[in-house]
Amino acid sequence: MEMPSFERRQECFKILNEFKESQAQVERDLMDKIEEGENAVKKSLTTGPLLNWIVAISMGIVIAFILFFSSCAYSEEVNMHKILMIESSGNPMAHRKVDNSRGLFQITPICLEEWNMFHPKNKYNEDDLWSPRINYRIAKWYMNKRIPQMIRHYRLDDTVDNRLIAYNAGISRLIDGIVPSTTKSYLNKYYRGVK
Repeated sequence: MEMPSFERRQECFKILNEFKESQAQVERDLMDKIEEGENAVKKSLTTGPLLNWIVAISMGIVIAFILFFSSCAYSEEVNMHKILMIESSGNPMAHRKVDNSRGLFQITPICLEEWNMFHPKNKYNEDDLWSPRINYRIAKWYMNKRIPQMIRHYRLDDTVDNRLIAYNAGISRLIDGIVPSTTKSYLNKYYRGVK
């Protein structure tokens, strides 16, 4: 499958902009329902490691479906469902020991530190990253707010490719124009579909 043309991507972007507010409201409503469900399950059962794991897996599946059905593959917004599948194959308990990244979107301690710096009234710790809802919230903020902010600061183009490179390889590599082979593979997975 070839990467879509610039015109096709722009066309999708325009279509998405027309429905952006309604989609945002649907997403907020769905996240509220997920949180309600997560709280109800926690209240109805006694807590323990097995229960926490079952709740995390269940919420990960729900979030994966929401992301899958609410995203456009070729918009100017990053398809977070594809990121979830590339990063963890939908496993909310995924853990990469090399950089201690955790959860559905493999949030690193550095990313978590940035979240906490920008959200002093809503801080999380590393164990919170096992929650699919929290992991998604941080990943979405990082991909769609923080990375674009850094890209603009360094006067680079805010494109899906640049966001993906910064997310996978780090902003410093993007600034230096270095795209490691692992990041090239990441981009291929994103555009051709995760396998």
